[in-house]
Amino acid sequence: MLSGNTEFIIWHDHEKLLQLSAPPSSVRVTAPARLHLGFLDPGATLGRQFGSIGMALDGIATRVAVEAHDEFIVTGLVDERVLALVDRVIEDQQLSRDVRITIETRIDEHAGLGSGTQLALALGTALTHHAGSVSSPQMLARLLARGKRSGTGLGLFQRGGLIVDGGRGADAGVPPLIAQSDVPEAWRVILVSDQRAAGFSGDAEVSAFAALQPLSREGAARLCHHTLMGVLPALAVGDFPAFCTHVGAVQTVIGEHFSASQGGSFTSPGVGRVMAFCAAELALTGIGQSSWGPTAFAFVPDAERAAEVVDQLEQNFDDDSAITFSICTPRNRGADIEITNPSKQRLHASG
Repeated sequence: MLSGNTEFIIWHDHEKLLQLSAPPSSVRVTAPARLHLGFLDPGATLGRQFGSIGMALDGIATRVAVEAHDEFIVTGLVDERVLALVDRVIEDQQLSRDVRITIETRIDEHAGLGSGTQLALALGTALTHHAGSVSSPQMLARLLARGKRSGTGLGLFQRGGLIVDGGRGADAGVPPLIAQSDVPEAWRVILVSDQRAAGFSGDAEVSAFAALQPLSREGAARLCHHTLMGVLPALAVGDFPAFCTHVGAVQTVIGEHFSASQGGSFTSPGVGRVMAFCAAELALTGIGQSSWGPTAFAFVPDAERAAEVVDQLEQNFDDDSAITFSICTPRNRGADIEITNPSKQRLHASG
């Protein structure tokens, strides 16, 4: 828990590094969940592999706090993965272990919401900032082996909104960010998840990708067209129906392509039934599955419509307690970094 009477410094632009006159006494990083709205070219039939569309969500996050302490303590929502990440950052950056690390909240694992990347970046950022060493998210992603396929987690940690990355090239580095746009604040996302199911991760994910047949050049070209000439222009002018049409089209191609690996367009049959109802009975078009699921999503234009849709879904699927519904808002900023500086002094430097 962060404490003290010193001021908090909060900023969201990770390209402008904040230099403190002394190492901070405490740091808290809040990293948002994300939707993965689809790949552009999973098989590199057009040259670069994968390419992704991602969107940051408010209200679901991983939050990590680091503060000075007389002994090394890692507490909160801790498991072996957390301990391994902490050790790697401390050893690589040669940081002191005189800290208390608290994992306050965590994005659900294997739900398709970007839990692994956000946990890694939140921990790495909190630890290095607390040591007075402002490490870039790109460096931390390389160190902690994130961004091997998609650059959306890294890009959304930095900027939020909706982003498109350019896929993996010959250098196999983190895919470059090629587009970013804010999402209208009135829009809402309804999340549908199955508490019994989990998306692929680790070796299972590697095997699933290896078993996929390459998407055709024509299929990849359609995905790129829907993204460049559909999703992004619709966001630029706030055209909600067009945005949903093109997101839905991307998801149709991706769902069909991955169906052999995940048993259909949706990992969870229960979630699949809900999404079929959303399409047929509620006339929602901006629907799909985030990454390997089991979380699915449906875009609606405002909070009132979101409440109406969730009410209808709860009434029609009340016989399955494992299926859950929630409403999220878009997040048009990246991670929050709160720093308590004992000297109450700061210098601003570009970097």
